[in-house]
Amino acid sequence: MIASDYTGLNLFFQALGLLAKVLYDIEVMEIKDNFQSINQVLMAKKFKKTPAYEWQALALRVINELEIPNFKRSAVFKVCRDLSKKAIEQCLIDTKELAKPGSGRWQYFFKLTDQLLVKIKPVQDE
Repeated sequence: MIASDYTGLNLFFQALGLLAKVLYDIEVMEIKDNFQSINQVLMAKKFKKTPAYEWQALALRVINELEIPNFKRSAVFKVCRDLSKKAIEQCLIDTKELAKPGSGRWQYFFKLTDQLLVKIKPVQDE
């Protein structure tokens, strides 16, 4: 009886050890999953810089609304810096009303802004 008691206790402690190991592994896995989710949240969050000037926000709005291609975006910022907000908004409204949706809308916008720039800054003869 004594030997069988030891065998039974031995099996009990082995099972208890296995159970503890399984529970420990589950806790470690949950902790690792939590760390992964925290890392994913931190990596997924992108910080966008807010525009420093009002004309920059206006330029971003024009870029989004007219779907201006990447190679012309700097020109939009220059025009928005040089012209008044009211003038840019009027050009944007006119472009939306008069130009057909598609690839030519942004070109029409630049035609309008160029006309305004010529009126404001006359071309100097060299």
